[in-house]
Amino acid sequence: MLKENIKNKVITVLISMLVFLFAIYLCIFLAVPYFANKKDYSRSITDIVKKETGLILLIHNYKITAAPNLDLNFKADEIQMFYPDKKQFLNIKKCRYQYFRIIFVKKRN
Repeated sequence: MLKENIKNKVITVLISMLVFLFAIYLCIFLAVPYFANKKDYSRSITDIVKKETGLILLIHNYKITAAPNLDLNFKADEIQMFYPDKKQFLNIKKCRYQYFRIIFVKKRN
């Protein structure tokens, strides 16, 4: 009787932990795209790049999205970079960059 009672408590705790982790995962999955796309960061990014490097960076029509595995993806129609004298040295069209991943479980070989 005592072993069965402890077993039931352990199962209840494990299920509660799984539900809690799933709820956190769901909240992050739903909240990250909302907060990431709420503000236009292109002007801030351009200013930081210009201040730190002297180069001019232009990002046209970008979007930050989150995938179900919590990858954050950056997509832009066009990215351009210019020297301070306005001479262009970079032009990337249809850019997609995956730059963040949270791994909950890592498979070992």
